Amino acid sequence: EVVAKEDTDFVEVPLRRIGDLSGRLEWEWYIENGDIVENIYKELQRTAASGTVVFEDGESTACISVAVPQDPTWNVEALYFVHLQDQPRTPDAGAAILGDIQTLYVYSVNLSSFPAGAYGRLDAEP
Repeated sequence: EVVAKEDTDFVEVPLRRIGDLSGRLEWEWYIENGDIVENIYKELQRTAASGTVVFEDGESTACISVAVPQDPTWNVEALYFVHLQDQPRTPDAGAAILGDIQTLYVYSVNLSSFPAGAYGRLDAEP
């Protein structure tokens, strides 16, 4: 899992290469919506919906940068998933994982009080 504050634009996601480290390994990744409001998710897709992670010969780690949803409405969190394609673009060059898995959950957390900026009782005078 990756957790980021909602006012963060991007977060780095580490990947590990497993198996044989020889040769160049390219693996495509893509995102899938969890519970993000549709118009916010569409904006997220325009920013960074997919890409390719590259491990050069001998490298065991790499990172991808994924966008953090910027939702102006108050909610506790926004969730989407980062998946690796089933097969790498470079066959027979080892394998890659997102941490210890092939799918990563990306949470952005709203740290503002509900409703945004209000404290105490909802019927209290400002």
